[in-house]
Amino acid sequence: MRSLPPGKVVNVVLNRFRKKIVEYGDRFLLRLERKEISNDRLIRVMRKKETTLGSIQGLLHYFRKREKPRFFIDWKRKEEILSILRTDYPELVGNVIAEADRIRDGIFNVLGSGDKKLEPVDWHLDFKSGYRWNPKTYYRDIKYPIKGWNGADIKIPWEISRFNYLISLGEAYWLTGEEKYSRRFISLISDWIDKNPVKQGLNWNSTIEAGIRVANWIVGWYFFKDSEAITPEFMAKFLNSLLIHGRFIKSNLEYTEGLTSNHYISNLVGLFYLGLFLPEFREGKEWLSFSKRELEKEMEKQVYSDGVDFEASTCYHRFVLELFFYPALLARINRIDFSPDYLLRLKKMFDFVLYALKPNGKMPQVGDNDSGRLHKFETEAKEILDMKYLFSLGAMFF
Repeated sequence: MRSLPPGKVVNVVLNRFRKKIVEYGDRFLLRLERKEISNDRLIRVMRKKETTLGSIQGLLHYFRKREKPRFFIDWKRKEEILSILRTDYPELVGNVIAEADRIRDGIFNVLGSGDKKLEPVDWHLDFKSGYRWNPKTYYRDIKYPIKGWNGADIKIPWEISRFNYLISLGEAYWLTGEEKYSRRFISLISDWIDKNPVKQGLNWNSTIEAGIRVANWIVGWYFFKDSEAITPEFMAKFLNSLLIHGRFIKSNLEYTEGLTSNHYISNLVGLFYLGLFLPEFREGKEWLSFSKRELEKEMEKQVYSDGVDFEASTCYHRFVLELFFYPALLARINRIDFSPDYLLRLKKMFDFVLYALKPNGKMPQVGDNDSGRLHKFETEAKEILDMKYLFSLGAMFF
């Protein structure tokens, strides 16, 4: 703190004081088990956009029928896309459905664990060591590593709660139209919301997890939005949790003066997705403008002018590239402009991958081997250093 200017020192002290006050309030409200956002509140806000909306049934209808914002899934070209896949890529189609069936049956491969039957999913358990965190613990009180449990790994339940696997369910639903995939999507998200009240348990302990989770929830929704299995009650529950996530992320940003990392970028990505998905809400508009502005700043701070991530790890480079890329893609789809400097440095991040990959498509191991991903659209099992898919993303965008 001594190296900071006096004004920033004061700000740091005041922020710590404010966080303490908020924490005391949190602990009190959690004891009351107060619901943060009512269905009536959701409907009142939405009426500003849709005056005929008077119930949660209308809420679901509105979100199904609105044409903007657009995400990665182009429903207008669905039959054309499916025809191409079925005709030219039958093996890929088979892989997609097989992977989705595994998720539907509760079979997960978590951070190289091999196939594990996790049914029902215990969102607070490290199934490798058998250690389970108390789901009622205040999120700031979560401890790890655990004394006496040297093998306990909090990343196991965190990874499951990132919901990357929803994309496999969504792709299979598109290909087959079978509601069993939609029902699994609904049951997983509903169960997570029920078992993870805000600011309780390990899945609220790190804001990076909340950011990645909501990004995957929203992408998943676009696959299933017209499913007959989606009920008005689920839609209200889903929106309620998205808003709670946004408020949580904004008030728990992993930001410190002088140093930010992929954690803070993940926070911003979560807010970007939420802000884009929820423009009807004043908070949503604020989240979108804030996250876009901050992403542009972080691109300049965290990526060198030659396009290499400052954390000096090839795997972190991949993770950070995904974090910067997908918001840029969504922005382009929705006619939002990132700065030319942001896009130039993003291209250089792809250039680094082009020059660094070995002929077999694998990235040389430099620095920490982090397996973090934002989305997983590819289906076949890949080694963590296999990064050929990035070529497709870069070529498509540039």
